[in-house]
Amino acid sequence: MPAPLIAKVDRLAPSVGEAPAQFFDVVSTLPGLEAAHFLASEDGQRVGLWLWRGRDLVMEGFNDSVGASRFPPWLMLCLALLFTHVGLMLLVALGTGWPRKPRERAPEFDRNPTERLARIFVYVFAAAPAALAVIFVVVSGRIGPFDRVAPLVVLSGLAIVMLAGDQVLLYRERLVSSAWLGLLVAQPAIVVLGIVLMPWIAGKDLAIAQPANAEGRFFADSYQRRTGEPLKYVTGDARIAPLVALASPSRPHVYFDWAPQRSPWANVATVRENGGLLLWPISDNGVQAPATLRAQFPDLVAEVPRSFARAVQGFLPLIRVGWAVVRPEGPEPKPQ
Repeated sequence: MPAPLIAKVDRLAPSVGEAPAQFFDVVSTLPGLEAAHFLASEDGQRVGLWLWRGRDLVMEGFNDSVGASRFPPWLMLCLALLFTHVGLMLLVALGTGWPRKPRERAPEFDRNPTERLARIFVYVFAAAPAALAVIFVVVSGRIGPFDRVAPLVVLSGLAIVMLAGDQVLLYRERLVSSAWLGLLVAQPAIVVLGIVLMPWIAGKDLAIAQPANAEGRFFADSYQRRTGEPLKYVTGDARIAPLVALASPSRPHVYFDWAPQRSPWANVATVRENGGLLLWPISDNGVQAPATLRAQFPDLVAEVPRSFARAVQGFLPLIRVGWAVVRPEGPEPKPQ
């Protein structure tokens, strides 16, 4: 950095509280400090404030249970990371020709040399996310959202390419191509087969095979016919309410009545003022609304439960949903 520029920054730094614009204009010209300039700007401060205010929402995600298991959370995460890399390890084993003959030849792919900083970047961001996630789970004892490991392994394949060097030997290229195509097609094919066959074979209700579109259209239309207004808020069951909100034409907000602190954009008063729908699953034990809903909306009147069929019904029972309409009250009139 040129000495005159350093002196100019030093001269302006003590008065940053008095003339921040002039100081940041100088700082923004320094190499590598664009990010610091943004963080110090008004927009950057807004982003930082938004992240700070939302910290509780992020941390509460680690309190969500992913189901009982005989294994500790950190071991579950490590196993998930290991099994996620099975396909990559298969391609590496085939591509390196293991086991191969000593004099076996293979096509060679040359690429431009990679700078050292670029290699370090790839290695760090290929290993650090997974390592930090494991450490966090070990310390906290909760797996939280880390049960979805895809964001943690994005750069694993690129790291393997970096490790291979600037001259990559590809053994058994046809077998590698076939294995790559099989791994690419096998996963969605298994999901489709599971959706089609599981209801017939195991009688298991899959979370990814719910009739969300039918539910969203029915409840949005029913609410609008009863109130004359589009559906604005949905609350109730943690699984049904978001699906209905996503599939409804009016795109209503979701109020988390089971965890109100996680939906700061709404509360009971907001739902009462603007109107909304209360939704809950119907079991064999009865059609009564859950206690949490009855406590927050004591005057709710349950409608006739609605049944929905899945795209592949199999031997599963129909999905029965209980619901109640909260008619909009409107804002209270101001005193004259």
